[in-house]
Amino acid sequence: MNVGTVFISEYDPIIALQLRTQLEGMGYFTLELDAILSESSVVSWQGPCFVVSNWSTQFQDTLINSILEKIPSVKILYLTALRVQDLRLVSEDTKILFKPFTRRQFMTCMQNL
Repeated sequence: MNVGTVFISEYDPIIALQLRTQLEGMGYFTLELDAILSESSVVSWQGPCFVVSNWSTQFQDTLINSILEKIPSVKILYLTALRVQDLRLVSEDTKILFKPFTRRQFMTCMQNL
């Protein structure tokens, strides 16, 4: 049962693999940064229902912004090892999961998006 598409923007290949495995186990179709970069346009496809992103580099922010322009209702879960006081929050309803986190914590965050 496919419950939607999730774009994974994570620079660490091990974490990206873990996220992909867990999301696919939950029934999501996943797209990763490398797959999207190989396409002619990041917004040429229908787009995700969720984005899971490392609190990130400027390049990834640009990529996410292009998705948001195409699909403003997309939900984003940021993953980070930064302290909350070091974050520049986009809005008060920004969803953040702090590293390290457990599989259960990740699943709960995805279910609550």
